[in-house]
Amino acid sequence: MNNNQNKTQNPETPIPKTPEMNERDFLNDMLSYEKYITASYSTAMN
Repeated sequence: MNNNQNKTQNPETPIPKTPEMNERDFLNDMLSYEKYITASYSTAMN
């Protein structure tokens, strides 16, 4: 059995390097916003 043929390949996903926010940036922004709102709500309810 040759292990060289069974290598896992994980190519890098191309992300444009522009100053505009892309979909990944918007998603990360929304997730961090939700995290902040949830933590603030939890603090306010205690």
